[in-house]
Amino acid sequence: MNPYSDSAPPICLGIFTAVFIWTGIRPASHLIWFLYALPALAALAAILFTYHRFPLTRISYFLILFYCVIQLISGHFMCADIPVLRHVQNALDLPVENSTRFTYLVNGFVPAVVLREILIRKQVVNGMGWLFSVVVSFTLSIHIMINLLKWWAAQYLDFAVIHFFQQEDQLRFILPDSAMVLCGAIIALLILEKAHDNEIHAISSLRRNRHE
Repeated sequence: MNPYSDSAPPICLGIFTAVFIWTGIRPASHLIWFLYALPALAALAAILFTYHRFPLTRISYFLILFYCVIQLISGHFMCADIPVLRHVQNALDLPVENSTRFTYLVNGFVPAVVLREILIRKQVVNGMGWLFSVVVSFTLSIHIMINLLKWWAAQYLDFAVIHFFQQEDQLRFILPDSAMVLCGAIIALLILEKAHDNEIHAISSLRRNRHE
């Protein structure tokens, strides 16, 4: 099966557009929804900008879509009020912060796969040990940067956003959340290594043949 299918990006774009429109209709707070949507919009812009010069594997495209959908839905309901997570929380009698940690697992899982692909195909890092370390470090750095942006937003945006971030109590949970990001990155690198390597090898060969 072709690891790079011309149908994969349009399918992902169609699903993204549908979810974007749906979650943008009467969210809990339009401003908070927009803040959650920003990383998804940034990912979309990056993909559109690099699509012809550096197409990704299907694994990366669909994982990025999954990440974007999680972000948009979290912004629509506000993370703690996502119906599925709320049902899990009630069924297992979990604290709110524990039931929402799945989103942080995704925040580690998806960037790790995409970063891994970029580093391998651009031949930035030599050796699997170095690759593992660099990917995990970059993934945690992205998470920390996002938390700094959230802190900045809480300082300078309106009262509703300040109240929301105070409720989330970011400083209190930053270490457990970072641990979930770390776990997500490590899990992704361990369970997807073989499948991802196969797709990277195939797409690299395909692009070389196209240029010959």
